[in-house]
Amino acid sequence: MRTLIETRRLILRPFESDDVEAAFAWLGDPTVMRFTPSRPDTSIEQTRARLPNYQQHQMTHGFSKWIILERQLGCAIGDSGLLKLDDQGWTDLGSVLPNPIGARD
Repeated sequence: MRTLIETRRLILRPFESDDVEAAFAWLGDPTVMRFTPSRPDTSIEQTRARLPNYQQHQMTHGFSKWIILERQLGCAIGDSGLLKLDDQGWTDLGSVLPNPIGARD
């Protein structure tokens, strides 16, 4: 059974290895990532290394960052989810929605 959340406009699902190029579009963007603790990825290889960490986090904790897809076109528009941050002692809720997609109502 595949885990996903569907709304009228969006599909949210765990990251898959094929999502690397789409995710690098925002994970590698300094403007989009300026307020995130992880800072932007400087290469697609960094994003390629990041996604298995999200997948492992999902298997370990039952939650993680998920990719957000625009339902009608099926294109990736960002990510959202929870990450357990052991170093800080809390679970972080975060979303990354690059403009102009993130600015839409």
